[in-house]
Amino acid sequence: MSPLEIHKNYPPLTLAQIHAALAYYYDHKDQLDAAIAASAQQDQALRTASLNSPARKKLREKGLI
Repeated sequence: MSPLEIHKNYPPLTLAQIHAALAYYYDHKDQLDAAIAASAQQDQALRTASLNSPARKKLREKGLI
């Protein structure tokens, strides 16, 4: 999204705040992209691990999922 589109979707943010956040992102892009990828990988691992949780097994037995 462009800064103006971001502002339309998040009106409490000023354009100055949006531009500052984008500048920070571009100044630290490699580190932030790596952190985002690591977080996504951890999320996927937790989702996979929860597939066989006791709660899910009970829900499956009851036909709820």
